[in-house]
Amino acid sequence: MRTYGQYCPIARGAEIFAERWTPLIIRNLHLGCGSFSEILEGAPGLSRT
Repeated sequence: MRTYGQYCPIARGAEIFAERWTPLIIRNLHLGCGSFSEILEGAPGLSRT
């Protein structure tokens, strides 16, 4: 299994059970990220394109 070095429990679960970015984006939105750049800060490795 490929891992991405995430330590957040939600991110870790995403590595195991889901498409990687979907739960991370939802988590960041839930935490109050209001812009794409803020979402990117909370999801290292997410492509800007």
